[in-house]
Amino acid sequence: MNRKAIFAAGAVAALAALGASAPAGATLGEPLASVASTRSQLRAVSAKTAQRAGYRVHESTLPSGTVVREYTDAAGLVFAVSWEGPFQPNLKALLGSHFQRLQAAGREPHPDHRRLAVREPQLVIESGGRMRAFRGQAYLPEQTPAGFSFEENAQ
Repeated sequence: MNRKAIFAAGAVAALAALGASAPAGATLGEPLASVASTRSQLRAVSAKTAQRAGYRVHESTLPSGTVVREYTDAAGLVFAVSWEGPFQPNLKALLGSHFQRLQAAGREPHPDHRRLAVREPQLVIESGGRMRAFRGQAYLPEQTPAGFSFEENAQ
């Protein structure tokens, strides 16, 4: 087995381990009640909510220092999530049923082993980084409010 294949197998195993660390709660694509469930699963140490034009941002800081943001639309559905910090959060808890698609992307050949991306009409996930500097975002394009921007909500 060559080095790239070994690295790719390790990346898939790491994603699987992240997914196995806690049961998935309601998250991306789920109702507002899922935000509290996700915060509990991720053991958030602080949380705040901000109102934007047409949506809300629910920000949680994890014990690791990683910041997770969940975005809910006017109907109360989570249409996007993002994360940044020294450690990956539990992506299965954040992505819920969409986590399987990220795992599948990890098994497919991809040139940049520091990044994984899923770009489909109904789902976009971008995850990457290096040790102590991870970031990612996922959203449902068809449910994203007009004018939404991840950059607008980053600190």
